Amino acid sequence: MGFVEQIVTEQKTAFEAREKQLQQELSIVKSAVTRVEKDMADALASKNSEIEGLLSSLDSLNKQAATSEGKLASLQSKLGTEAR
Repeated sequence: MGFVEQIVTEQKTAFEAREKQLQQELSIVKSAVTRVEKDMADALASKNSEIEGLLSSLDSLNKQAATSEGKLASLQSKLGTEAR
C-alpha cells in the first residue's frame, strides 16, 4: 500500500469514527428534545385542566350572583309594595 493510499485509508477511518460519534450525539439530542416536548405537553395539559376548573368556578359564581340579584330584586319589589 502506498503512502497516499495509507493516508486516504486513515482519513476514511477517522471520518467514519467522527460520523458515528455525531450520529450518537444526534440520537442523544433527539431523545432530549422528545423528553422536553413531552414535559411541555404535560405542563400544558395541567394548565388547561387548571383553567377549566377556574372557568367552572367562575360560571358557578356567576350563577350564584344572578340568583342573588334576582332575590334582591324580589325583596326590593316586596319592600316597595309594602311601603305603599
